[in-house]
Amino acid sequence: MNNRNQHGGTLVEVVIAMFILALIIVGLNAGVLSLIKSNMSSKDLSAATSSAYSLFEELKMASYSSIMTDCDTVNNKYIRAWQLLDSDTSKKTISITVYWPVSVQSHSITLSTIIARP
Repeated sequence: MNNRNQHGGTLVEVVIAMFILALIIVGLNAGVLSLIKSNMSSKDLSAATSSAYSLFEELKMASYSSIMTDCDTVNNKYIRAWQLLDSDTSKKTISITVYWPVSVQSHSITLSTIIARP
């Protein structure tokens, strides 16, 4: 039997191709994990911002004299702390800082607004 007419890859070529494929898969896996982490971080930031805007609306609906510095917890994940930066007879400047996660408070966002006396 003549082996000259057979076509195919050698074992070394197959091993090299598998190694290159493994490197590509590992690289794609790292990219996907990074994308998932970034997506979760964006979701948390969006929820924290929404929580702050919700508190702004609550404070706007409250009586002007009852607006004071305070804090609360939302869904056991976010801590909202608000403080009066400036207060006079016609307006109050309020700053809200939202921290998350509750256990380590490693992330935060701060928003400010002015509430005028009705």
